[in-house]
Amino acid sequence: MADLVLDWGLFGAYGTDLGSSQTVDTGGVNVTVDFNQEDPGAQAFTFNAEGYVGPDDPYADTSFLKLFGDGGEGGTSDTSTTTISFASNDEAFGDEVENVSFRINDIDTGSEELGETGDFHFDMLNVRGFDAEGNEVPVTLTPGSDVDSNGNTLSGGDDSWTPMDGQASALVEIPGPVASVVIDYDNTGEGDQKVTVSDIHFSTTDADPQMPVPGDDSATTDEDTPVVIDVLENDSDPEGQPLEVTGTTDPANGSTIVAPDGRVVYVPDAGFTGEDAFDYTVEDPDGNSATATVNVMVNEGDGGGPNYIVEGDEGDDLIDADYTGDPQGDMIDANDARDGSNDDVVIAGPGDDTVLAGEGDDLVYGGAGDDQLQGEAGDDILIGGDGDDTLDGGAGEDTMLGADGRDAFINVNPGELVDGGGGPGGINPDDDLPFDYDTLDLRGSVPEGGGLQIEYTSDDREDGVVRYFDRDGEDAGTLEFREIENIVPCFTPGTTIATPKGERMVEDLKPGDKIITRDNGIQEIRWIGTRTLTGHELARAPNLRPILIQKGSLGHNLPEHDILVSPQHRMLLTGDKTQLYFEETEVLAAAKHLTGMPGIDEVGTLGVTYVHFMFDRHEVVLSNGAWSESFQPGANVLDGLGVEQRDEILELFPELTTAEGLDDYAAARRALKRHEAQLLAR
Repeated sequence: MADLVLDWGLFGAYGTDLGSSQTVDTGGVNVTVDFNQEDPGAQAFTFNAEGYVGPDDPYADTSFLKLFGDGGEGGTSDTSTTTISFASNDEAFGDEVENVSFRINDIDTGSEELGETGDFHFDMLNVRGFDAEGNEVPVTLTPGSDVDSNGNTLSGGDDSWTPMDGQASALVEIPGPVASVVIDYDNTGEGDQKVTVSDIHFSTTDADPQMPVPGDDSATTDEDTPVVIDVLENDSDPEGQPLEVTGTTDPANGSTIVAPDGRVVYVPDAGFTGEDAFDYTVEDPDGNSATATVNVMVNEGDGGGPNYIVEGDEGDDLIDADYTGDPQGDMIDANDARDGSNDDVVIAGPGDDTVLAGEGDDLVYGGAGDDQLQGEAGDDILIGGDGDDTLDGGAGEDTMLGADGRDAFINVNPGELVDGGGGPGGINPDDDLPFDYDTLDLRGSVPEGGGLQIEYTSDDREDGVVRYFDRDGEDAGTLEFREIENIVPCFTPGTTIATPKGERMVEDLKPGDKIITRDNGIQEIRWIGTRTLTGHELARAPNLRPILIQKGSLGHNLPEHDILVSPQHRMLLTGDKTQLYFEETEVLAAAKHLTGMPGIDEVGTLGVTYVHFMFDRHEVVLSNGAWSESFQPGANVLDGLGVEQRDEILELFPELTTAEGLDDYAAARRALKRHEAQLLAR
């Protein structure tokens, strides 16, 4: 809502005769002033002499519209009618306005001695407001002490006044909604007279929502044969915005499947023939929705030719280009789609099915069961249905929808939409994992030499966008994901550690290898150990999930490549903030305490291996170009190791069996607590 003003100066220099009609833009609302001359001498012109405004009024005291009537011989009681109309020119505003207010001054009565022509005048005004449907709306009039008020009518009192006198003024207020204001000015005497109207203040209203316009649809199919209906084809939006099918009602004799592109698959009940119907709802990006009806005629099957849908049965089907089990003989990539293309529609049905959809822009529905759906070439739509499905879009920009179950999405690409769908809450007691646990596997999706960045858009971190970059750091597209509980990020083959002979993969290091340290030059690794955690173990112990530190997220293009570390692994931080908050030029902070920084996130994986290496003292080493700590064995850390690894360390460092020995193996830098690290993550 905006507060606007009809300033009479908008019509040009003061003294401008408005003629019969003029329109001005007040800043999102056009205001048209129509002047109907009922007395041949009547005029309406702008006027900037000083006039009365109340002490709390917002109106200018030198901006008015003068309504003049030429009385005298031949004068008439009907002087003029002025209509002020409002119309939005901003899509955010409605045509109606509200809280309209203004003043009318110099409402008086003049005797023969006071009239300019020696004739008597008597001002009378009727003020009415109307909404967009033409209904009259309430008007509140607050007259001065010498103005009579009766309903919507104002009339002069006993004396003659000037435009400066509050006694002859009236405040007009119209809460609205208002589409127009009509001021009917009459002079029941024969003398010349005028009244002045102040600037008009008003507030905008919000525009009425522009509802989508869906059209009813019809379709025909045969008994036991699904049909795909492009319900959006005859739908429109007044603002040209894209429409989404948000759902359907349940048909009486079948079921429906809504594809992410808005097409609806109608599946008749087994053996049903006759008329069926369902409603569907479309919604625009602003949340405005509307509903239309689809009527379906299901004919008795004649066993004849193709129905353009490749169907599986209730078993565990393999549906590919060689599949011949469709009742009507439809096949994949046989150019028997309805338009003669290879854009196949596949409904696999119940069972643990495998579908290889081949060429074309295919629509594949797995149905119930643990299905393996591969779109292969083309921009495909894959719908897993109930069960623990694996959806592989293949080449192209695909749309994949999981529905119920623990679904996995693999071989994804920029430009795709992945939706895990809803599912039951809680933990499955058979494996201690959530019932609804969908996985997006980003491995292999990054352009060669490029990278990615994961941005979460929901508080539960299940919705978001994956942004891809090429080797030059330029935008290489995005992937949108929804309802995804677990993301397997794409990483470089391993973390590199700086050595005197160049960078080496951490998994290739062994005791005795020499490493470059920040404080003590070249040092030998004394001990190295690994810990592998499966996806099930990480699901049961989410506190052990790794932290992804994306390229450049520590500043100064560090790390140089994405790095995956354990939650407790500490990174070296430097800069003005460390000096300001801690009076230290360098500090160490655990990765899990830095997740408030852009590009640093806890991630789900199907498994992870943590590699630890240890020196004679705690050191700071270069990992993927960023400084981070070596292994530091505190008492709790040693207790958390396996027996074999713990015995190895204590054999190498027997002093660590004592509290004094552990204290002597001090941290290379001040280690920040959680609340301290979060100061740097702001």
